Amino acid sequence: LMGKGYEDLDISGGGQASSEYVRVTYGNGINAEERNKFYSDLEAYCALDTKAMVDILNALANMT
Repeated sequence: LMGKGYEDLDISGGGQASSEYVRVTYGNGINAEERNKFYSDLEAYCALDTKAMVDILNALANMT
């Protein structure tokens, strides 16, 4: 529906997002730069994911 995918993002799936979140948030030896990059990547992934849900909802609403 969106015509967009996650291919251009460093995080490309929910499982990856979840496991990396735990690793970066609670893991030892994670520096601030790596943590900040991950959180930025996670925001980009979540933004696209949320936009997809809104687009699907709008498409369904237009069908009725």
